[in-house]
Amino acid sequence: MVQIFYKMMKEIGQEMHRSTRALAISKVDSPNILDMCMAPGGFLATALNINPGARALGFSLPVSEGGHKVLLPRDTNVMLKFLDITMLAADMGVIDIPAEHPEAKNLLSQQLDPGELFGLVLCDGQVLRTHVRAAYRDMREARRLAVTQLVIGL
Repeated sequence: MVQIFYKMMKEIGQEMHRSTRALAISKVDSPNILDMCMAPGGFLATALNINPGARALGFSLPVSEGGHKVLLPRDTNVMLKFLDITMLAADMGVIDIPAEHPEAKNLLSQQLDPGELFGLVLCDGQVLRTHVRAAYRDMREARRLAVTQLVIGL
């Protein structure tokens, strides 16, 4: 199933690029790509093919927490970090976390270099029904995920 999803995402990425040129990084942009919810990696594979030599940082929910398996071939220009991006507290500007917060121990320190620029940011993550998370998050998880991708992407 994941193989089918990977192939489909590559085909969608190619079609989207043919129609809009959306995946091309201009020469004035940073040749870096940020993929907020990377696995299985079809969009990123297409973007890297369109932008030879580009470097990429991909975040992906670990398989152990319900994320997809990564099918993107290993590449020295691609760094993968397996984590729940909705826990990127420091990258979202949250430093002081109350001890009584239900996720206080799960919120993460800075994961991105504040000075790093990306010429292309992929924000296509969706809430996965297989994602293991606290029950209180269920009603707001889609919004949390979308906001996290857009804020960090900007």
